[in-house]
Amino acid sequence: MMLNQHLQPLDIRLRYGIPVENPILQDIKREYFFAYTIANQAVVTLREHYQCAIPESEVGWLALIFQMAVESRHAIARLNILIICASGSASSHLLLSRIKRAFPAYIAKAEVCTIFELEHRDLGGIDYIFTTVPIPFPVGVPILEIHDFIQHYEL
Repeated sequence: MMLNQHLQPLDIRLRYGIPVENPILQDIKREYFFAYTIANQAVVTLREHYQCAIPESEVGWLALIFQMAVESRHAIARLNILIICASGSASSHLLLSRIKRAFPAYIAKAEVCTIFELEHRDLGGIDYIFTTVPIPFPVGVPILEIHDFIQHYEL
């Protein structure tokens, strides 16, 4: 999306010879060498299309966009989980707390419900179910059975 948003103003600048400053160009070249190299290759096509040299400042901005794409690809997917527990709500919430503490970077949203509530619950948006009791009906979401008091090897 960022590349698409950048290309229209780039088109105008190249057509009309409007210069653009890039005060962080040297930082981009030093910190994001791979992305800068890719951007240099990409501007070959732009050079042919516009029949002009592409300023180094523009190459730097393109490199920054490419670097953002690379980094966003490596971003951790955060999951929505549901915890099913047969015992009281205190132990369910303790289990919830331990899972959230063990995997803070991976959990976007975590909720608790009973096996009885599960039958009538909309599971849209739930990525995984962690349960301390067997679930006797299909739910359409991956299930992981764990102990009431989750063991370290289960984490």
